[in-house]
Amino acid sequence: MKSSTLIQIEAGAVAVVLCTVPSGCAVLTVDVDVYKGALVNEEHVQLHQLVALTTAAQPMLVNTLFRSEWPETDGAPPKALVSGCPKTWYQKGYVRVPETWVPET
Repeated sequence: MKSSTLIQIEAGAVAVVLCTVPSGCAVLTVDVDVYKGALVNEEHVQLHQLVALTTAAQPMLVNTLFRSEWPETDGAPPKALVSGCPKTWYQKGYVRVPETWVPET
């Protein structure tokens, strides 16, 4: 018959083995994603995104410009400035489209 200390040692050894075997099989997987943002797109896609961004920002920029130039009239240009000029360079349509320009399809 085995002594109680030997049984305790064997039980402890069995417990250690049972705890270490499953943890030794565990694998730590670290998945690293690199954020590339808009740079992952092709050059022509980036160009279209930039054009869309600037086109969308134009009204805000013009409004900010007007308010900073004429704060006393809440962004409205003085009457004397616009009375003799049909269009200012701030307004859409001031620059004509070139005759050789071909629109995208």
